[in-house]
Amino acid sequence: MRKKKTIIIINDAGGSIAAMHARSQNDQAKIILIEKNDNTSSKLSLNNDFNIDVMLKTSPLKLDMESNFLHIATSSNKHERLSFDAMVYACTWSKSYRNSDKCFSFPAEKEEIINQIKLGAKKAIVVGANFCGLQAAGWLKSLNLSVKMIDESSRILDGFSLPISSSILKLLEKLSIDVMLNKKLASLKDNFDLVIDCLNNLPDLSLLVNAGAAFDERGHLRIDEHMRTTLPNIYACGYAIMAPYLGHSKSKEVNNPFILNEMARMAGINAASDSKNNLLKIKPFMGTRLLMLGDLIYARTGLSEGEAKKSLGFEGVLMVSSIKNSHMYIRMLIDISSQAIIGAEIMGNKESRRIIDLLACSVRDRWHPDRLCTLDLASDVYDDDCNEELKEVAQRAALALDGKLKILDASTLAFWIKEKRNFKLVEISEHYEMDKAFSLNMTGLKMQAIKWQEEGLPVVLYGKLSPKNLLAQQILNNIGLPDIFWLDGGQDQLRIA
Repeated sequence: MRKKKTIIIINDAGGSIAAMHARSQNDQAKIILIEKNDNTSSKLSLNNDFNIDVMLKTSPLKLDMESNFLHIATSSNKHERLSFDAMVYACTWSKSYRNSDKCFSFPAEKEEIINQIKLGAKKAIVVGANFCGLQAAGWLKSLNLSVKMIDESSRILDGFSLPISSSILKLLEKLSIDVMLNKKLASLKDNFDLVIDCLNNLPDLSLLVNAGAAFDERGHLRIDEHMRTTLPNIYACGYAIMAPYLGHSKSKEVNNPFILNEMARMAGINAASDSKNNLLKIKPFMGTRLLMLGDLIYARTGLSEGEAKKSLGFEGVLMVSSIKNSHMYIRMLIDISSQAIIGAEIMGNKESRRIIDLLACSVRDRWHPDRLCTLDLASDVYDDDCNEELKEVAQRAALALDGKLKILDASTLAFWIKEKRNFKLVEISEHYEMDKAFSLNMTGLKMQAIKWQEEGLPVVLYGKLSPKNLLAQQILNNIGLPDIFWLDGGQDQLRIA
């Protein structure tokens, strides 16, 4: 095997992983790891276990693509140049507040944050009410710090629906985490021991910019399916790139650490490979994320509501959700044309964690909701509610796709109200002690519904998701009443409308 030199530029986002896998691919290569920080333990491990040369406190200065040289400044301020055959460029988010020695990126500088806490830091402000920011706030609170959050936007977690965002705000208040929206950090007069930057700012890519690398309209490096940039033999991983997103025409930023590690692995192996015909290919990811706050988990996978509507149009997406109680919520997004599940989100207890994994598989393999209805799920006393609710949401979606149920979302109901459209809003209680009582109640509802439809009024049913509520809607549809709608999400969505 020809000896090959590979240079890995690291900034806490997969460079060491890329280096180790480059070594596994090519045991004769000379691999050099460029590290800006003074990570002595990492140097010893990589050098002794993988025969990787680690240069600490070293900064890349210039990339000469004509001669394949990288110009660097070493820890002693000595300027050198290193020749290479292939390179992997790995980097993390940049800080928004560079002039503050109290500012740290999360999770890249988690160890530095812990050191500051050991030195006596007590008050922290988290900048960014996104997924990363909420993870940081929950983690800092678990370490008994006083925590505040700030964001310039008007809501938290744009990728989640309003019911979940509202639930998280209530939980943050319960945890004594103050959230300030529509505000900038500069507007605050409080003094904080720590500023935790979670804004996901693009890293400094001037090294590749000056060398002529191509970027997309959002400022990310353009890469192909093999993790190669537009510069010959230069690969990239970490937060500087966009990855293909399942079910969407555009690529997307990657925040999942497992996906980031996989991309670093592929970049390292491909950079060290002597063959250009059998390079590893990156596969579309689903954007599955999980957040744990207190005793609740919040998770999503696949396309968000906004992404789905932008890609398929407002009329091309079916949204079916349920709110069984204040601690259980499931929402499913379906592509009406293909009748495939394209996105989902959940809120629940720890036992409902596996539900989001099941939904992630259904998104990846483009399941019809009916497949979830008939799936034989193992259950016990702790997760019966999770399984039951998942199957009921899937059943309602399957019936809607078959034209046997009509589902109305909160935005459409809000439009009806704004346009002063006449309709009847009927609550169906889930509390029936006896089947006889349910039958009597249904008889009265059927008579009323027939009367309303003779008057030309659509009927909108709402209530908490339950087998009897589903049965009530089916009965009204089966007797030939054409304009019977179910308000997706029940009473909580009624308040939103």
